[in-house]
Amino acid sequence: MAAGDYLLWVQLMAEARHRGRDVLLVTGDVKKDWWTSRGYDIPPRPRAELLLELREHARVDLYMLTPSELLRWAEELLELNVDEGSVRDLEQLGEASAAEDFEEGAWTAESLTVFMDELMRRYPSRVKAIVAAAANGGFVDREAVYELAGYDETRRLRGFTQPIGTLSRDLQAVGVLTGGEPFLLTTVYGHAVDPSWAKGFRIPSAVIPLLRSKYEGGSLWQTRDSGEAGSEPSDRD
Repeated sequence: MAAGDYLLWVQLMAEARHRGRDVLLVTGDVKKDWWTSRGYDIPPRPRAELLLELREHARVDLYMLTPSELLRWAEELLELNVDEGSVRDLEQLGEASAAEDFEEGAWTAESLTVFMDELMRRYPSRVKAIVAAAANGGFVDREAVYELAGYDETRRLRGFTQPIGTLSRDLQAVGVLTGGEPFLLTTVYGHAVDPSWAKGFRIPSAVIPLLRSKYEGGSLWQTRDSGEAGSEPSDRD
């Protein structure tokens, strides 16, 4: 835990002991110093060590929320009007903060190959989106996803990244993944037509060289000006 985090924690424990009340800590720091990941798209929880230390020191319980979670709960419980764009911005800041915590780079060429091959078998459109992002600096826009997947204009992109989490958990269960790998495809919100729509998807920059090694020169590796995307098998969504 960094010095600033340590001072905050000491002050929090002192205040909790003085007041004798449970603590709700709202923090945009989503790194592993504070949170325990429960795997991919499942929300993390406070570290067990922090829960135990606060309980022993002040005999109270610790609850934690990110700023975006606080806004969502405020909207639901207090019936406040919360700007959806503000929530999306906070979520993306949290994702960026979490990504910094994975500089050790848990993805390997071997684990990524197994993941992508199985994802192609189950959900080929997600593979095309990931590879297109790698070929274009780490980001693939909404229009490209529709083109690559062969979706018509009535198809929505909500839940497009969910199969990534499902497969990640499946492979973690059999020991292929550790559970510490950065989430492979993250939604970027803020489309010009409607800010609540996805304007595209991004991948962790650390996996771009691995994907380049696997796919560059093949039919899936297409930059935005390299021509039209080919057809793909139907997803089993």
